[in-house]
Amino acid sequence: RSIERFRQEIRQLLGYQIATVADSERLILSLIETILPESPTLAQCTEAAYKFLRKHKLEPFSPKELERYIRSAYARFEEQFFSMIVKHVPEKTILTIKDLLKEDDDSEEEDPLKTVVDLKFRDLKKDLAGVQLKHVKHEIEKLRYVCNISVPREIFNITSRKLLLKYYSRILASLPSNVKEYVSETRTVTMTIFFYIRTQLLTDILADLFRQLI
Repeated sequence: RSIERFRQEIRQLLGYQIATVADSERLILSLIETILPESPTLAQCTEAAYKFLRKHKLEPFSPKELERYIRSAYARFEEQFFSMIVKHVPEKTILTIKDLLKEDDDSEEEDPLKTVVDLKFRDLKKDLAGVQLKHVKHEIEKLRYVCNISVPREIFNITSRKLLLKYYSRILASLPSNVKEYVSETRTVTMTIFFYIRTQLLTDILADLFRQLI
């Protein structure tokens, strides 16, 4: 009882209030609008949350409550981000994603050099080792393939690079069978981000390959 009385006196002295459920909603919205678009770590989000509470003179939530609200903000931000992107993905691109994943088999051994019609998802993710003339045609075919896939570049161009790389890395580290299990909206958005980033990286790889051959 003494502890609670002391805490109340301290709050009155410093002008603080106990954080309410309404305050937790304000915190979540603040994180979504100000920091989550930059793809921060959990520690950075926590620091931003404490700054928000200090700014509004709110007694902090317990560590467990605060983490729960931060993770809720993460989930809501991602849901809103995906919903916004998927509206701009053409139907043809969605069908291309389905076909690309459907034709790939995790257990199948692949020839590292294929014709464009035989390219599979795993081929698009691979970087060929070594500088050889025979690799040039294959890399050109891969680049042509991803360049022909329509993605919402205007939106991605103004989106945090760090955020895009987060989802690109997620696809890069996933097997085709894992990507197939994603929720449809998540699969569509993360794959279009993969195509967007992969186009840029393949361009750099091909330019570097030409430079080294020359």
